[in-house]
Amino acid sequence: MNEARERTQDLGAMVDRLTNAFSAGDLETVLAMFHPQIRILEAPSLPWGGTHHGREGFVALQATMHQWWDTAIKDLEVFDAGHVAVLHERMEITGKSTGRSMELDVVDIFSFREGMISEIDVYYKDVHAVLEVLGQGGS
Repeated sequence: MNEARERTQDLGAMVDRLTNAFSAGDLETVLAMFHPQIRILEAPSLPWGGTHHGREGFVALQATMHQWWDTAIKDLEVFDAGHVAVLHERMEITGKSTGRSMELDVVDIFSFREGMISEIDVYYKDVHAVLEVLGQGGS
């Protein structure tokens, strides 16, 4: 097996470990997998949107998201894509202020540095629908 292919398998396995730890509520393991200078990029139009820096930024982001919605993961799949890993999640979200729910596809692109996750770039299938569920739609 060549070294490049071996590395991509390791990246996918790392994202699998991350999702398992996150689902189990194991914040210590999650944070240990993050580079100290991790960046999480969220859609700017969402209430928690923008770029969040460092492990502390991740913790603050999760707390803010939890104020707005409850989520349940329905399905997820990790893809190795060379120097990045891609996570496709199918989740159900419920807006805390509206009680409305929807199923949502989210794609996260993970970048790596020094054997740790250094960036998570998050893409929501339908940001407008998410805002409606959250009671933030402007239509």
